[in-house]
Amino acid sequence: MKYNINYTYANNSGMVKTSGVDLFVDISGKILYEPVSFLALGLQTGYRIANVKEMKVTESNITNIKKDDTLKDADDNIIEFDYSGFLIQGLILFSF
Repeated sequence: MKYNINYTYANNSGMVKTSGVDLFVDISGKILYEPVSFLALGLQTGYRIANVKEMKVTESNITNIKKDDTLKDADDNIIEFDYSGFLIQGLILFSF
């Protein structure tokens, strides 16, 4: 599934808003315990693959950063936004 990521950075120099789109995949499994018919408790674990390769500037009030510029570091390398990693979630589910 493709997702759009928005990121805002602000400091004393000004503010930069960026946006990037990439493929995100969640692989997970869960265990549920149902002590009564209307309540379930559970644990969900998994792994998320989510790496935005390129973020484009959508708005900036800093003079040397313009709209549609690619976000780069001080060495002029493209900054990747990597949200990949393991997931652990506690679940409380109510049924009506």
